Amino acid sequence: MVDRLGGKNMKLSDQAMTALTIDIVIIIISICCIIYAVFFKEQY
Repeated sequence: MVDRLGGKNMKLSDQAMTALTIDIVIIIISICCIIYAVFFKEQY
């Protein structure tokens, strides 16, 4: 994407940061679920 506003596209960056934060949260939750499943498999 071409930045035509000379670095004043704050809305785009806020959206990108929000999307990135949501992606990171989803990845962390997925890792926690995998670890949880592995621990339950180890127990039984």
